[in-house]
Amino acid sequence: MAGTSPAMTMEVLSLAHDFPRDSTPALFLFALTSAGPLAEIDPMKTLLAYIGALAIIVAIAAAVFFFGGIYSVAGTTSETSMVAWALTHIRQASIERHASREGPQVAFNDAEVVRAGARAFSERGCVNCHGAPGVDWAKFAEGLRPDPPDLKEIANELAPQQMFWVIKNGINMTGMPSFGLIGVPDDEIWKIVAFIKKLPSVTEDDFKGWTASPAGH
Repeated sequence: MAGTSPAMTMEVLSLAHDFPRDSTPALFLFALTSAGPLAEIDPMKTLLAYIGALAIIVAIAAAVFFFGGIYSVAGTTSETSMVAWALTHIRQASIERHASREGPQVAFNDAEVVRAGARAFSERGCVNCHGAPGVDWAKFAEGLRPDPPDLKEIANELAPQQMFWVIKNGINMTGMPSFGLIGVPDDEIWKIVAFIKKLPSVTEDDFKGWTASPAGH
C-alpha cells in the first residue's frame, strides 16, 4: 500500500477484520489506506487551513457588523479605533496615489499670489470650517465628523500637489467639498494652496489686510 508503513497496514487490516461484514469493509479499508498515515499530515497545510477558516469567520463578522446595522453612522458616535485607523490610512493612501507629481503652477514665494490665495480662502468659505488667523470657524463646523483639520498643523505635512488634489476633488464621506465640481479654476486653487503653505507664519494683521474689501466696496 503506497504511502503506508507495514505497521500501519497491519493495523488497518486488523480494523477491517473487526468491521461488520455487512457494511462494505473494502470501502472502509480503501478510505484509510488512501488517506495515508496521520503522522504524515503536512503541518503547513493545516496552518493554512486554520488561517483560511479564521479569515472566513472575520469576514462574516465584519459583514454582520457593517451591513447588519450594528455599526452606527451617527455623527454623535465616536468611531471605533479600528474604523478610524482604516479610514485614515485609506484616505492617506488614496491622496498619495492620485495626486499629480507635477510641480505647482504658481510661484509660492510671490507675495501677490499668497495674498490672492488668502482672499480666495476667505471668499470661498474655507474659514467657516478651518478658521484663519484672527477668525474663528463657524459653530456648525464643530458638529462635523471627522473634525476639519487645523490647516496650520498640516501645512507642512502634505505636499503642494496633494493639497491641490484634496481641494479640487474633495474627500468622500467628510465635510470637504470638491472645488472642481463647482467650477473653481485650477489657478485659483493653486493660490489657495500657496496661502495654506504660508499659513503657519501668517499673522492676524496679515490675514485681515489681505482679505479686507478694497476701498469703496
